Amino acid sequence: MLVNFIRKNFIKGLFLSLTFIVSFCVDSKADISLYRIAGEDRYETASKVNDRYKYNYNSEYAIIVNGVDFRSSLYGSYMASSLRAPLYVINMNQGITQDKAEQLSDIGIKKLYVIGDFPMREFDGNLPFEIKFFSGNSSNGWSDTLELINDEIFNILNFSNKAIDLEEITNSTILIDDSKFPDLLSSIPYTSSLLRTNMMKLGNYKKFYKNSDKNFGVIVGGINSVPKDFKSRAETISLSALNNRGIQDHQYDGRIVFGRISGEDRYKTAVEIANSQKLLMSNRIESAIIVNGTEYPDALASGSVAYFENGVILLTNPQKLDANTKMFLINNGIKKIFIVGGENSVSKKVENELKNLDNTNYVVSNLEEKIILGAKKIDQYEANAPMGCEASSLLMGLHLKGYALNKNIDVFLREMPIAKDNNPNHGFASTPFKYVKGVYQSILPKPMAKWGQNYGNVQDISGASLGKLKQEIRLGNPVVFFGTAEFKSPKYHDYFWGKNAVDNAHVMLMDGYSKGQIHVVDPAFGGKDGYWVDEKKFEQIYGIKKYAVVIR
Repeated sequence: MLVNFIRKNFIKGLFLSLTFIVSFCVDSKADISLYRIAGEDRYETASKVNDRYKYNYNSEYAIIVNGVDFRSSLYGSYMASSLRAPLYVINMNQGITQDKAEQLSDIGIKKLYVIGDFPMREFDGNLPFEIKFFSGNSSNGWSDTLELINDEIFNILNFSNKAIDLEEITNSTILIDDSKFPDLLSSIPYTSSLLRTNMMKLGNYKKFYKNSDKNFGVIVGGINSVPKDFKSRAETISLSALNNRGIQDHQYDGRIVFGRISGEDRYKTAVEIANSQKLLMSNRIESAIIVNGTEYPDALASGSVAYFENGVILLTNPQKLDANTKMFLINNGIKKIFIVGGENSVSKKVENELKNLDNTNYVVSNLEEKIILGAKKIDQYEANAPMGCEASSLLMGLHLKGYALNKNIDVFLREMPIAKDNNPNHGFASTPFKYVKGVYQSILPKPMAKWGQNYGNVQDISGASLGKLKQEIRLGNPVVFFGTAEFKSPKYHDYFWGKNAVDNAHVMLMDGYSKGQIHVVDPAFGGKDGYWVDEKKFEQIYGIKKYAVVIR
Protein backbone atom coordinates (compact mmCIF):
# COMPACT_ATOMS: atom_id res chain seq x y z
CA MET A 1 0.00 0.00 0.00
CA LEU A 2 1.29 3.48 -0.83
CA VAL A 3 0.27 5.72 1.48
CA ASN A 4 -0.88 9.18 2.33
CA PHE A 5 2.50 10.47 1.12
CA ILE A 6 1.90 9.06 -2.34
CA ARG A 7 -1.73 10.09 -2.34
CA LYS A 8 -0.75 13.70 -1.76
CA ASN A 9 2.33 13.81 -3.96
CA PHE A 10 1.80 11.24 -6.73
CA ILE A 11 -0.72 8.50 -7.38
CA LYS A 12 2.23 6.42 -8.39
CA GLY A 13 12.55 -46.20 13.95
CA LEU A 14 13.52 -49.60 14.20
CA PHE A 15 14.99 -50.28 17.69
CA LEU A 16 17.06 -53.45 17.38
CA SER A 17 17.94 -54.37 20.96
CA LEU A 18 17.98 -53.16 24.55
CA THR A 19 21.76 -52.90 24.32
CA PHE A 20 21.20 -49.61 22.44
CA ILE A 21 20.00 -47.91 25.61
CA VAL A 22 23.47 -46.67 26.60
CA SER A 23 24.51 -45.32 23.21
CA PHE A 24 21.19 -44.84 21.44
CA CYS A 25 18.95 -42.42 23.32
CA VAL A 26 15.54 -41.06 22.35
CA ASP A 27 13.94 -37.82 23.49
CA SER A 28 10.56 -36.61 22.27
CA LYS A 29 10.34 -33.25 24.02
CA ALA A 30 8.36 -30.75 21.97
CA ASP A 31 7.60 -33.52 19.48
CA ILE A 32 11.29 -33.78 18.56
CA SER A 33 12.63 -37.34 18.43
CA LEU A 34 16.35 -37.30 19.11
CA TYR A 35 18.56 -40.34 18.57
CA ARG A 36 22.26 -40.79 19.23
CA ILE A 37 24.11 -43.61 17.45
CA ALA A 38 27.50 -44.03 19.05
CA GLY A 39 30.11 -46.61 19.93
CA GLU A 40 33.42 -46.56 21.75
CA ASP A 41 35.20 -45.44 18.57
CA ARG A 42 34.62 -44.80 14.86
CA TYR A 43 34.61 -48.52 14.11
CA GLU A 44 31.98 -49.42 16.68
CA THR A 45 29.87 -46.42 15.69
CA ALA A 46 29.86 -47.60 12.07
CA SER A 47 29.03 -51.11 13.28
CA LYS A 48 26.01 -49.80 15.20
CA VAL A 49 24.78 -48.02 12.08
CA ASN A 50 24.99 -51.34 10.22
CA ASP A 51 23.11 -53.11 13.01
CA ARG A 52 20.31 -50.57 12.82
CA TYR A 53 19.79 -50.91 9.06
CA LYS A 54 20.85 -54.50 8.44
CA TYR A 55 17.37 -55.49 7.27
CA ASN A 56 17.22 -52.59 4.79
CA TYR A 57 20.45 -53.16 2.88
CA ASN A 58 20.85 -54.58 -0.59
CA SER A 59 22.63 -57.75 0.54
CA GLU A 60 24.40 -58.40 -2.76
CA TYR A 61 27.14 -55.85 -2.12
CA ALA A 62 29.25 -54.57 0.75
CA ILE A 63 31.91 -51.89 0.99
CA ILE A 64 34.92 -51.97 3.29
CA VAL A 65 36.95 -48.83 3.95
CA ASN A 66 40.02 -47.82 5.88
CA GLY A 67 38.78 -45.79 8.83
CA VAL A 68 42.00 -43.79 9.10
CA ASP A 69 41.74 -42.07 5.70
CA PHE A 70 38.67 -39.84 5.36
CA ARG A 71 38.82 -39.64 1.58
CA SER A 72 38.64 -43.38 0.92
CA SER A 73 36.08 -43.77 3.72
CA LEU A 74 33.79 -41.07 2.35
CA TYR A 75 34.13 -42.41 -1.20
CA GLY A 76 33.00 -45.70 0.31
CA SER A 77 30.06 -43.95 1.98
CA TYR A 78 29.14 -42.38 -1.39
CA MET A 79 29.23 -45.81 -3.03
CA ALA A 80 27.29 -47.45 -0.19
CA SER A 81 24.56 -44.79 -0.31
CA SER A 82 24.33 -45.10 -4.10
CA LEU A 83 23.92 -48.89 -3.90
CA ARG A 84 22.01 -49.17 -0.58
CA ALA A 85 24.86 -51.34 0.65
CA PRO A 86 26.42 -51.75 4.11
CA LEU A 87 29.60 -49.80 4.85
CA TYR A 88 32.20 -51.47 7.07
CA VAL A 89 34.81 -49.19 8.60
CA ILE A 90 37.89 -51.28 9.38
CA ASN A 91 40.89 -50.61 11.59
CA MET A 92 43.91 -50.33 9.29
CA ASN A 93 46.14 -52.20 11.71
CA GLN A 94 43.80 -55.20 11.77
CA GLY A 95 43.17 -55.44 8.06
CA ILE A 96 40.36 -57.68 6.82
CA THR A 97 40.22 -60.60 9.20
CA GLN A 98 38.86 -64.09 8.67
CA ASP A 99 36.05 -63.31 11.12
CA LYS A 100 34.98 -60.30 9.07
CA ALA A 101 35.09 -62.34 5.86
CA GLU A 102 32.89 -65.03 7.41
CA GLN A 103 30.46 -62.40 8.68
CA LEU A 104 30.11 -61.04 5.14
CA SER A 105 29.65 -64.54 3.84
CA ASP A 106 26.84 -65.14 6.32
CA ILE A 107 24.79 -62.20 5.05
CA GLY A 108 25.00 -63.54 1.50
CA ILE A 109 26.91 -60.84 -0.34
CA LYS A 110 28.05 -61.56 -3.89
CA LYS A 111 30.68 -58.86 -4.23
CA LEU A 112 32.89 -57.03 -1.75
CA TYR A 113 34.47 -53.68 -2.60
CA VAL A 114 37.60 -52.74 -0.68
CA ILE A 115 38.41 -49.01 -0.88
CA GLY A 116 41.73 -47.84 0.51
CA ASP A 117 45.16 -49.21 1.23
CA PHE A 118 45.56 -51.64 4.11
CA PRO A 119 46.80 -55.20 4.55
CA MET A 120 44.89 -58.31 3.60
CA ARG A 121 45.15 -61.23 6.04
CA GLU A 122 45.36 -64.85 5.02
CA PHE A 123 41.97 -66.48 4.49
CA ASP A 124 41.09 -70.08 5.30
CA GLY A 125 39.67 -71.59 2.13
CA ASN A 126 37.77 -69.96 -0.71
CA LEU A 127 35.30 -67.17 -0.10
CA PRO A 128 31.85 -67.36 -1.72
CA PHE A 129 32.03 -63.78 -3.02
CA GLU A 130 34.18 -61.74 -5.38
CA ILE A 131 36.51 -59.05 -4.04
CA LYS A 132 37.36 -55.90 -5.98
CA PHE A 133 39.96 -53.39 -4.80
CA PHE A 134 40.06 -49.62 -5.28
CA SER A 135 43.33 -47.98 -4.31
CA GLY A 136 44.57 -44.40 -4.29
CA ASN A 137 47.94 -45.35 -5.74
CA SER A 138 47.28 -44.50 -9.40
CA SER A 139 49.15 -41.71 -11.19
CA ASN A 140 46.25 -39.31 -10.54
CA GLY A 141 45.67 -40.57 -7.01
CA TRP A 142 42.09 -40.75 -5.82
CA SER A 143 40.75 -38.88 -8.87
CA ASP A 144 41.16 -41.99 -11.02
CA THR A 145 39.82 -44.18 -8.23
CA LEU A 146 36.65 -42.13 -7.93
CA GLU A 147 36.11 -42.45 -11.67
CA LEU A 148 36.39 -46.24 -11.39
CA ILE A 149 33.97 -46.27 -8.47
CA ASN A 150 31.46 -44.26 -10.52
CA ASP A 151 31.81 -46.68 -13.43
CA GLU A 152 31.20 -49.64 -11.12
CA ILE A 153 28.06 -48.04 -9.68
CA PHE A 154 26.77 -47.26 -13.18
CA ASN A 155 27.28 -50.87 -14.23
CA ILE A 156 25.44 -52.22 -11.19
CA LEU A 157 22.53 -49.82 -11.69
CA ASN A 158 22.42 -50.65 -15.41
CA PHE A 159 23.01 -47.04 -16.41
CA SER A 160 24.45 -46.40 -19.84
CA ASN A 161 28.16 -45.74 -19.45
CA LYS A 162 29.12 -45.55 -23.10
CA ALA A 163 31.30 -42.75 -24.43
CA ILE A 164 29.43 -39.48 -24.89
CA ASP A 165 30.61 -36.05 -25.99
CA LEU A 166 32.68 -33.95 -23.61
CA GLU A 167 29.95 -31.34 -23.10
CA GLU A 168 27.54 -34.02 -21.90
CA ILE A 169 30.20 -35.46 -19.60
CA THR A 170 30.92 -32.13 -17.91
CA ASN A 171 27.22 -31.19 -17.71
CA SER A 172 26.60 -34.41 -15.76
CA THR A 173 29.58 -34.01 -13.42
CA ILE A 174 29.44 -32.86 -9.79
CA LEU A 175 32.73 -31.13 -8.99
CA ILE A 176 34.15 -31.08 -5.46
CA ASP A 177 37.47 -30.59 -3.70
CA ASP A 178 37.87 -34.01 -2.13
CA SER A 179 40.64 -32.78 0.16
CA LYS A 180 37.99 -30.85 2.16
CA PHE A 181 36.29 -33.45 4.32
CA PRO A 182 33.36 -31.23 5.49
CA ASP A 183 32.08 -30.63 1.94
CA LEU A 184 32.61 -34.24 0.93
CA LEU A 185 30.89 -35.54 4.07
CA SER A 186 27.83 -33.30 4.01
CA SER A 187 27.28 -33.78 0.26
CA ILE A 188 27.04 -37.59 0.33
CA PRO A 189 23.22 -37.86 0.54
CA TYR A 190 22.87 -35.24 -2.21
CA THR A 191 25.54 -36.53 -4.60
CA SER A 192 24.45 -40.15 -4.26
CA SER A 193 20.84 -39.05 -4.93
CA LEU A 194 21.96 -37.16 -8.03
CA LEU A 195 23.73 -40.28 -9.24
CA ARG A 196 20.65 -42.47 -8.78
CA THR A 197 18.10 -39.99 -10.15
CA ASN A 198 20.03 -37.92 -12.70
CA MET A 199 22.99 -40.18 -13.58
CA MET A 200 25.42 -37.49 -12.42
CA LYS A 201 28.90 -38.49 -11.25
CA LEU A 202 30.96 -37.03 -8.43
CA GLY A 203 34.41 -35.88 -9.53
CA ASN A 204 37.49 -34.24 -8.04
CA TYR A 205 37.88 -30.89 -9.79
CA LYS A 206 41.64 -31.42 -10.22
CA LYS A 207 40.88 -34.20 -12.66
CA PHE A 208 39.11 -31.69 -14.93
CA TYR A 209 41.60 -28.83 -15.12
CA LYS A 210 42.12 -29.29 -18.85
CA ASN A 211 38.33 -28.99 -19.31
CA SER A 212 37.82 -26.02 -16.98
CA ASP A 213 36.43 -23.99 -19.88
CA LYS A 214 33.41 -26.32 -20.07
CA ASN A 215 30.12 -26.04 -18.20
CA PHE A 216 29.75 -28.43 -15.28
CA GLY A 217 26.56 -29.65 -13.67
CA VAL A 218 26.95 -28.95 -9.96
CA ILE A 219 29.91 -27.44 -8.11
CA VAL A 220 30.07 -28.07 -4.37
CA GLY A 221 32.09 -25.44 -2.51
CA GLY A 222 33.11 -21.82 -2.96
CA ILE A 223 35.94 -20.51 -5.10
CA ASN A 224 38.45 -21.25 -2.34
CA SER A 225 37.58 -24.93 -2.73
CA VAL A 226 36.77 -25.27 -6.44
CA PRO A 227 38.46 -22.35 -8.25
CA LYS A 228 36.44 -19.75 -10.13
CA ASP A 229 37.94 -21.06 -13.41
CA PHE A 230 35.32 -23.80 -13.18
CA LYS A 231 31.80 -22.75 -14.10
CA SER A 232 28.48 -24.46 -13.59
CA ARG A 233 25.66 -24.21 -16.09
CA ALA A 234 23.95 -21.75 -13.77
CA GLU A 235 26.92 -19.38 -14.02
CA THR A 236 26.79 -19.26 -17.80
CA ILE A 237 23.09 -18.53 -18.33
CA SER A 238 20.96 -15.54 -17.43
CA LEU A 239 18.44 -16.23 -14.68
CA SER A 240 16.92 -13.60 -12.42
CA ALA A 241 17.26 -16.08 -9.54
CA LEU A 242 21.05 -15.91 -9.66
CA ASN A 243 22.32 -13.51 -7.06
CA ASN A 244 25.39 -11.36 -6.49
CA ARG A 245 26.56 -12.89 -3.22
CA GLY A 246 29.32 -14.72 -5.02
CA ILE A 247 27.19 -17.80 -4.46
CA GLN A 248 25.13 -19.13 -7.33
CA ASP A 249 21.69 -20.45 -6.46
CA HIS A 250 21.06 -24.03 -7.46
CA GLN A 251 18.16 -24.56 -9.84
CA TYR A 252 16.02 -27.54 -10.72
CA ASP A 253 15.37 -27.68 -14.46
CA GLY A 254 13.28 -30.77 -15.20
CA ARG A 255 15.67 -33.57 -14.28
CA ILE A 256 18.81 -31.47 -14.68
CA VAL A 257 20.30 -29.95 -11.55
CA PHE A 258 22.96 -27.29 -11.87
CA GLY A 259 24.67 -24.52 -9.94
CA ARG A 260 27.45 -23.74 -7.48
CA ILE A 261 26.47 -24.58 -3.93
CA SER A 262 28.41 -22.96 -1.12
CA GLY A 263 28.28 -20.81 1.97
CA GLU A 264 30.65 -18.60 3.91
CA ASP A 265 31.86 -21.56 5.99
CA ARG A 266 31.54 -25.34 6.18
CA TYR A 267 28.38 -25.16 8.28
CA LYS A 268 26.53 -22.84 5.89
CA THR A 269 27.76 -24.88 2.92
CA ALA A 270 26.22 -27.98 4.50
CA VAL A 271 22.94 -26.07 4.91
CA GLU A 272 23.02 -24.99 1.26
CA ILE A 273 23.64 -28.60 0.22
CA ALA A 274 20.67 -29.62 2.37
CA ASN A 275 18.52 -26.98 0.67
CA SER A 276 19.58 -28.41 -2.69
CA GLN A 277 18.70 -31.90 -1.55
CA LYS A 278 15.33 -30.68 -0.32
CA LEU A 279 14.66 -29.27 -3.78
CA LEU A 280 15.71 -32.53 -5.41
CA MET A 281 13.46 -34.54 -3.08
CA SER A 282 10.44 -32.23 -3.59
CA ASN A 283 10.68 -31.04 0.04
CA ARG A 284 10.35 -34.59 1.43
CA ILE A 285 13.13 -34.25 4.00
CA GLU A 286 12.17 -36.35 7.01
CA SER A 287 15.21 -36.10 9.26
CA ALA A 288 18.55 -34.44 9.91
CA ILE A 289 21.81 -36.16 10.81
CA ILE A 290 24.02 -34.00 13.03
CA VAL A 291 27.76 -34.65 12.98
CA ASN A 292 30.96 -33.00 14.16
CA GLY A 293 32.06 -30.43 11.58
CA THR A 294 35.64 -30.24 12.86
CA GLU A 295 36.61 -33.93 12.91
CA TYR A 296 35.44 -36.74 10.64
CA PRO A 297 35.98 -40.14 12.42
CA ASP A 298 32.58 -40.71 14.06
CA ALA A 299 30.74 -39.32 11.04
CA LEU A 300 32.07 -41.79 8.46
CA ALA A 301 28.90 -43.90 8.43
CA SER A 302 26.44 -40.99 8.61
CA GLY A 303 25.65 -41.30 4.89
CA SER A 304 23.84 -44.59 5.52
CA VAL A 305 21.72 -43.00 8.25
CA ALA A 306 20.81 -40.15 5.90
CA TYR A 307 19.87 -42.57 3.12
CA PHE A 308 17.56 -44.77 5.16
CA GLU A 309 16.01 -41.90 7.13
CA ASN A 310 15.41 -39.63 4.09
CA GLY A 311 17.63 -37.08 5.75
CA VAL A 312 20.34 -34.50 5.25
CA ILE A 313 23.75 -34.28 6.90
CA LEU A 314 24.35 -31.08 8.86
CA LEU A 315 27.51 -30.01 10.67
CA THR A 316 27.99 -28.47 14.07
CA ASN A 317 30.73 -27.36 16.39
CA PRO A 318 31.19 -30.08 19.02
CA GLN A 319 30.37 -27.74 21.92
CA LYS A 320 27.71 -25.43 20.46
CA LEU A 321 25.01 -26.02 17.88
CA ASP A 322 25.83 -24.01 14.78
CA ALA A 323 23.37 -21.14 14.19
CA ASN A 324 22.83 -21.95 10.50
CA THR A 325 22.24 -25.61 11.29
CA LYS A 326 19.78 -24.61 14.00
CA MET A 327 17.83 -22.35 11.66
CA PHE A 328 17.58 -25.07 8.99
CA LEU A 329 16.09 -27.44 11.56
CA ILE A 330 13.59 -24.83 12.74
CA ASN A 331 12.63 -23.47 9.33
CA ASN A 332 12.01 -26.93 7.92
CA GLY A 333 10.17 -28.28 10.95
CA ILE A 334 12.60 -31.19 11.36
CA LYS A 335 11.31 -33.34 14.22
CA LYS A 336 13.50 -36.42 13.76
CA ILE A 337 17.17 -35.80 14.51
CA PHE A 338 20.08 -38.25 14.64
CA ILE A 339 23.41 -37.51 16.28
CA VAL A 340 26.09 -39.81 14.87
CA GLY A 341 29.02 -40.06 17.25
CA GLY A 342 29.73 -39.98 20.95
CA GLU A 343 29.80 -37.01 23.29
CA ASN A 344 33.41 -36.20 22.40
CA SER A 345 32.22 -35.62 18.84
CA VAL A 346 28.87 -33.94 19.54
CA SER A 347 28.60 -32.90 23.16
CA LYS A 348 25.76 -33.32 25.60
CA LYS A 349 25.39 -29.54 25.46
CA VAL A 350 24.59 -29.69 21.73
CA GLU A 351 22.22 -32.59 22.38
CA ASN A 352 20.35 -30.47 24.91
CA GLU A 353 20.17 -27.57 22.45
CA LEU A 354 18.59 -29.92 19.92
CA LYS A 355 16.07 -31.15 22.48
CA ASN A 356 15.03 -27.58 23.21
CA LEU A 357 14.82 -26.19 19.69
CA ASP A 358 11.26 -24.97 20.20
CA ASN A 359 12.37 -22.87 23.17
CA THR A 360 15.40 -21.33 21.49
CA ASN A 361 16.05 -17.60 21.25
CA TYR A 362 17.01 -17.29 17.62
CA VAL A 363 18.85 -13.97 17.84
CA VAL A 364 22.58 -14.28 17.10
CA SER A 365 24.70 -11.56 18.69
CA ASN A 366 27.79 -11.53 16.49
CA LEU A 367 26.28 -10.80 13.09
CA GLU A 368 28.68 -8.13 11.84
CA GLU A 369 29.36 -9.43 8.35
CA LYS A 370 27.95 -7.78 5.24
CA ILE A 371 25.35 -9.80 3.37
CA ILE A 372 23.37 -8.74 0.31
CA LEU A 373 21.24 -11.39 -1.34
CA GLY A 374 20.91 -9.34 -4.51
CA ALA A 375 17.19 -9.04 -5.19
CA LYS A 376 16.33 -7.41 -8.52
CA LYS A 377 14.01 -4.42 -8.20
CA ILE A 378 10.51 -4.67 -9.67
CA ASP A 379 9.09 -1.15 -10.06
CA GLN A 380 5.40 -0.99 -9.23
CA TYR A 381 4.95 2.13 -11.35
CA GLU A 382 6.28 0.46 -14.48
CA ALA A 383 3.29 -1.86 -14.09
CA ASN A 384 1.00 1.17 -13.63
CA ALA A 385 0.24 -0.08 -10.12
CA PRO A 386 0.68 2.86 -7.72
CA MET A 387 -0.81 0.72 -4.95
CA GLY A 388 1.08 -2.44 -5.91
CA CYS A 389 4.02 -2.46 -3.50
CA GLU A 390 2.90 -5.72 -1.83
CA ALA A 391 2.82 -7.73 -5.05
CA SER A 392 6.06 -6.17 -6.34
CA SER A 393 7.94 -6.93 -3.12
CA LEU A 394 6.64 -10.49 -2.92
CA LEU A 395 7.56 -11.20 -6.54
CA MET A 396 11.08 -9.82 -5.99
CA GLY A 397 11.53 -12.29 -3.14
CA LEU A 398 10.09 -15.19 -5.11
CA HIS A 399 12.37 -14.49 -8.07
CA LEU A 400 15.39 -14.26 -5.78
CA LYS A 401 14.66 -17.79 -4.51
CA GLY A 402 14.06 -19.16 -8.00
CA TYR A 403 10.27 -19.29 -7.77
CA ALA A 404 7.72 -17.94 -10.27
CA LEU A 405 10.40 -17.12 -12.83
CA ASN A 406 7.77 -17.33 -15.57
CA LYS A 407 5.73 -14.55 -13.93
CA ASN A 408 6.24 -10.84 -14.57
CA ILE A 409 4.65 -8.17 -12.40
CA ASP A 410 1.75 -7.60 -14.82
CA VAL A 411 0.71 -11.26 -14.67
CA PHE A 412 1.43 -11.52 -10.95
CA LEU A 413 -0.76 -8.54 -10.05
CA ARG A 414 -3.69 -10.10 -11.85
CA GLU A 415 -3.24 -13.32 -9.88
CA MET A 416 -3.36 -11.51 -6.54
CA PRO A 417 -6.44 -12.49 -4.48
CA ILE A 418 -8.91 -9.61 -4.18
CA ALA A 419 -11.03 -9.09 -1.06
CA LYS A 420 -14.58 -8.53 -2.24
CA ASP A 421 -15.43 -7.02 1.15
CA ASN A 422 -12.40 -4.64 1.00
CA ASN A 423 -10.96 -6.24 4.13
CA PRO A 424 -7.15 -6.61 3.72
CA ASN A 425 -7.25 -9.57 6.08
CA HIS A 426 -9.08 -11.47 3.33
CA GLY A 427 -7.07 -10.37 0.28
CA PHE A 428 -6.12 -7.16 -1.49
CA ALA A 429 -8.71 -4.46 -0.84
CA SER A 430 -10.03 -2.91 -4.05
CA THR A 431 -7.42 -2.55 -6.83
CA PRO A 432 -3.66 -1.91 -7.00
CA PHE A 433 -4.00 0.04 -10.25
CA LYS A 434 -5.48 3.28 -8.88
CA TYR A 435 -6.13 5.09 -5.61
CA VAL A 436 -9.60 4.46 -4.16
CA LYS A 437 -10.63 6.91 -1.45
CA GLY A 438 -11.74 5.44 1.87
CA VAL A 439 -10.31 1.96 1.19
CA TYR A 440 -7.18 0.56 2.85
CA GLN A 441 -5.60 -0.76 -0.34
CA SER A 442 -3.34 -3.52 0.89
CA ILE A 443 -3.11 -7.25 1.53
CA LEU A 444 -1.94 -8.15 5.03
CA PRO A 445 0.69 -10.82 5.85
CA LYS A 446 -1.56 -13.82 6.44
CA PRO A 447 -3.39 -13.73 3.08
CA MET A 448 -0.17 -12.60 1.37
CA ALA A 449 1.68 -15.68 2.63
CA LYS A 450 -1.21 -17.92 1.62
CA TRP A 451 -1.09 -16.44 -1.88
CA GLY A 452 2.69 -16.80 -2.04
CA GLN A 453 2.45 -20.48 -1.19
CA ASN A 454 1.03 -21.04 -4.66
CA TYR A 455 4.53 -20.33 -5.99
CA GLY A 456 7.03 -21.35 -3.32
CA ASN A 457 7.82 -21.74 0.37
CA VAL A 458 6.34 -18.52 1.76
CA GLN A 459 5.58 -18.09 5.47
CA ASP A 460 4.02 -15.39 7.64
CA ILE A 461 6.55 -14.58 10.39
CA SER A 462 4.84 -11.47 11.73
CA GLY A 463 6.04 -10.59 15.20
CA ALA A 464 9.61 -11.68 14.45
CA SER A 465 12.42 -9.65 15.97
CA LEU A 466 15.04 -7.92 13.83
CA GLY A 467 17.47 -10.60 14.96
CA LYS A 468 15.16 -13.25 13.51
CA LEU A 469 14.95 -11.34 10.21
CA LYS A 470 18.75 -11.25 10.08
CA GLN A 471 18.88 -14.98 10.66
CA GLU A 472 16.63 -15.49 7.66
CA ILE A 473 18.94 -13.32 5.55
CA ARG A 474 21.92 -15.40 6.72
CA LEU A 475 20.09 -18.45 5.39
CA GLY A 476 19.55 -16.74 2.04
CA ASN A 477 15.87 -16.00 2.65
CA PRO A 478 14.56 -12.52 1.71
CA VAL A 479 11.87 -10.94 3.88
CA VAL A 480 8.88 -8.87 2.75
CA PHE A 481 8.18 -6.34 5.51
CA PHE A 482 5.62 -3.61 6.17
CA GLY A 483 7.07 -0.18 6.91
CA THR A 484 6.19 3.36 5.86
CA ALA A 485 6.89 5.35 2.72
CA GLU A 486 10.45 6.70 2.90
CA PHE A 487 10.58 5.43 6.51
CA LYS A 488 8.61 8.46 7.75
CA SER A 489 6.56 8.57 10.93
CA PRO A 490 3.34 6.54 10.80
CA LYS A 491 -0.07 8.12 10.23
CA TYR A 492 -2.92 6.18 11.76
CA HIS A 493 -6.53 5.76 10.73
CA ASP A 494 -9.41 3.57 11.87
CA TYR A 495 -11.26 1.35 9.39
CA PHE A 496 -14.28 -0.92 9.68
CA TRP A 497 -12.01 -3.97 9.87
CA GLY A 498 -9.64 -2.59 12.54
CA LYS A 499 -8.26 0.38 14.43
CA ASN A 500 -4.90 2.17 14.16
CA ALA A 501 -4.12 1.06 10.64
CA VAL A 502 -0.98 2.70 9.28
CA ASP A 503 -2.30 4.92 6.52
CA ASN A 504 1.09 5.68 5.00
CA ALA A 505 2.18 2.04 5.06
CA HIS A 506 4.57 0.82 2.40
CA VAL A 507 5.75 -2.74 1.73
CA MET A 508 9.38 -3.46 0.77
CA LEU A 509 11.88 -6.31 0.62
CA MET A 510 14.75 -6.78 3.07
CA ASP A 511 17.58 -8.59 1.31
CA GLY A 512 20.69 -7.83 3.34
CA TYR A 513 22.39 -6.20 6.27
CA SER A 514 25.77 -5.02 7.49
CA LYS A 515 26.92 -3.59 10.79
CA GLY A 516 24.37 -0.98 11.81
CA GLN A 517 22.49 -1.02 8.49
CA ILE A 518 19.71 -2.90 6.71
CA HIS A 519 19.57 -3.30 2.93
CA VAL A 520 16.15 -2.69 1.36
CA VAL A 521 14.91 -3.10 -2.20
CA ASP A 522 12.01 -0.68 -2.57
CA PRO A 523 9.46 -1.10 -5.38
CA ALA A 524 8.65 2.65 -5.34
CA PHE A 525 11.72 4.58 -4.15
CA GLY A 526 15.49 4.34 -4.52
CA GLY A 527 17.63 2.88 -7.26
CA LYS A 528 17.49 -0.49 -8.96
CA ASP A 529 20.00 -1.99 -6.51
CA GLY A 530 18.15 -0.86 -3.39
CA TYR A 531 19.49 1.27 -0.57
CA TRP A 532 20.76 1.12 3.00
CA VAL A 533 18.69 2.15 6.01
CA ASP A 534 20.04 2.88 9.47
CA GLU A 535 19.34 -0.19 11.58
CA LYS A 536 17.72 1.79 14.40
CA LYS A 537 15.44 3.59 11.96
CA PHE A 538 14.51 0.28 10.31
CA GLU A 539 13.76 -1.33 13.67
CA GLN A 540 11.64 1.66 14.69
CA ILE A 541 9.52 1.62 11.52
CA TYR A 542 9.33 -2.17 11.16
CA GLY A 543 8.44 -2.37 14.85
CA ILE A 544 5.22 -0.39 14.36
CA LYS A 545 3.38 -3.55 13.35
CA LYS A 546 6.13 -6.16 12.92
CA TYR A 547 4.43 -7.49 9.81
CA ALA A 548 6.77 -9.78 7.86
CA VAL A 549 6.62 -12.59 5.29
CA VAL A 550 9.67 -14.74 4.48
CA ILE A 551 10.44 -16.56 1.23
CA ARG A 552 12.50 -19.72 1.86
